[in-house]
Amino acid sequence: MGWIELLGAASVGAIVVKVLDIVWLNRLQYEQQRRTWLRDQRYKAYGEISKELITFGLHLRNQISPFESFGIATNAMLLTENAELSQQIGDFIVKVDRMNGLVESGSETQMLEANMLYGELMREARIIIRELGNDLRSEETQPVRRHLS
Repeated sequence: MGWIELLGAASVGAIVVKVLDIVWLNRLQYEQQRRTWLRDQRYKAYGEISKELITFGLHLRNQISPFESFGIATNAMLLTENAELSQQIGDFIVKVDRMNGLVESGSETQMLEANMLYGELMREARIIIRELGNDLRSEETQPVRRHLS
């Protein structure tokens, strides 16, 4: 084999390697960066909604509005792939608003109902927060998806 043929074969091999690098490795790197960004966004959103859940929205304000709570919850609800978890967050916010309405009414029977609802909401808040943490941990352990197209 002559030098020209050898150099030609090496050049073709280098081109093939570079094409593989550009096509496959760049996509893999993009997917890893996307997953890192998504994980960071989830961590931030889940932290915000966790504070909202455990404090019933009182950590930032005195006036409680379910619309403000839903505004805080929106990012977490969008970022989770768990539809049931998203539904639990929405249901929780509605129950907190119901509890606040019972407290504002001032009647003794409604205050007792509000107290029972408070205990239920505290349990639900802890369950939802645990599920949010599980969602974060499961994302960290999942391998990079192979459907890079």
